[in-house]
Amino acid sequence: MADGRWTAARWWTVADGRWMVADGRWTAVDGRWTAADGRWTAADGRWTAADGRWTAADGRWTVADGRWTAAYGRWTAVDGRWTAADGRWTVADGRWTAADGRRTVTDGRWTGTDGRWTAATGQRTAINRPPLRSQGFGGRRRPN
Repeated sequence: MADGRWTAARWWTVADGRWMVADGRWTAVDGRWTAADGRWTAADGRWTAADGRWTAADGRWTVADGRWTAAYGRWTAVDGRWTAADGRWTVADGRWTAADGRRTVTDGRWTGTDGRWTAATGQRTAINRPPLRSQGFGGRRRPN
């Protein structure tokens, strides 16, 4: 042919040895396929994005350090924990950690480094102390 390609059944080759199949995809020298948008497949069928990230079978993307995104955009750490939009991590029991390592319980309270919990108002719980009367529990009075 005038452009140097030749046919072998329904496949076409170009000068660099790539093959085209009927649906228009090209092969690389190592046998990977391109999609219409130029992404390549790996041997296991995953696709790369233009920036080189790979997709898993369920459509998640990797970033350069190997973490995966879930369908809703959160990232996993190497140990499988998920991040929330604000970068907090989950632990095995589903609680979230803040950037400073504190954890939440299911009602949204945070732990401090001493293990006490904070309420939504930011007040800390005491260890083995009754609540303050000013908190509406009839306990001891708040010092002045």
